Amino acid sequence: MHTITRSIAILAILLSTCSIANAQGTQAMIAGTITDETGEAVIGATVRVKNESTGFSTGTVTNLNGEYSIKQLPLGSPYSVWVSYIGFGEQRKTGYALNQGDMLKVDFQLTIEAQQIQAVEVVANSLKNTTPDIGAATSVGSRDTAEAP
Repeated sequence: MHTITRSIAILAILLSTCSIANAQGTQAMIAGTITDETGEAVIGATVRVKNESTGFSTGTVTNLNGEYSIKQLPLGSPYSVWVSYIGFGEQRKTGYALNQGDMLKVDFQLTIEAQQIQAVEVVANSLKNTTPDIGAATSVGSRDTAEAP
């Protein structure tokens, strides 16, 4: 009975050290919250992250609380973070460095921007589209079909 208890204790220690080792990755993450001028969460805002030196880029959208997280980012610098949403324009923050295990928090407060939309002109032609006849054509009437064998 004493050896079973000892074996269980050793197994528990081994499993706990394995989970700690797995938690220490070489990747980093950037997370944050996107709000508007009144402090309300901006749902569905586009968030993009780019490592300017390597060209690596990825993105996500904010959830119902205006939060985002981008995990497993390669280490390095400088990172830039862009946020955009219709009616708010785009904001950018740059110069972030990611080291092993970093959990960087980058929040944005978006301000309303007036955006002028260009007019779209639709032009239609009332003439019916016709297909030109190609090759020989013969008219066949009801009399021709009655006389056919």
